[in-house]
Amino acid sequence: MKFMPDTNALSRHMRGSDPALSARMREAIADDEFIFAFVVYAELAFGAEKALLAGERRPLERLHRLCETLPVAPLSGEVAETYGKLRARLEKRGERIGNMDIMLAAHALALDAVIVTHNVREFSRIPGLKVEDWQED
Repeated sequence: MKFMPDTNALSRHMRGSDPALSARMREAIADDEFIFAFVVYAELAFGAEKALLAGERRPLERLHRLCETLPVAPLSGEVAETYGKLRARLEKRGERIGNMDIMLAAHALALDAVIVTHNVREFSRIPGLKVEDWQED
């Protein structure tokens, strides 16, 4: 099984603020079951740039080291089409979900991966998406 953490889960792991989550992430990485999604990389890059503008020194270094260890999964036409389908269907049902979360869900569906998130409620609105919460409360 492949696991694709959302931005919040991966951020908590990188900060080391949730030992149980980090243990599961390290296990998934060691077993080659970890997928680093493009959209999560983009969101982490945004956070690093904001930190740089706020005066932090070298906020991108940790992100670059992560990318050396875990290659970023590329997007594909299948991901784009799945995104379009999901967004249109959610809007038709009147269920708003953030566009980045829809893109992450589309990427996970295209790769048959499980989303690792603490935001189970939002992601559970997407039919067929597998979701797990590894986070301690």
